[in-house]
Amino acid sequence: MPASPNATARDEVLAAHRAHLRSMADGDTDALDDLLDHGFTRTHITGYLAYNNSEPTE
Repeated sequence: MPASPNATARDEVLAAHRAHLRSMADGDTDALDDLLDHGFTRTHITGYLAYNNSEPTE
């Protein structure tokens, strides 16, 4: 029986999330460039803001 569209979308989101985490852990900025939108920002738990694949800044 084929997977439902929701299950397929969920699997794709999980795969993208895992690839993002793996790339962050490995410091693979080339992979992050491929995975993340140019306007992507991330806020670290400490409040530092990171743009796309850069290191966190104040």
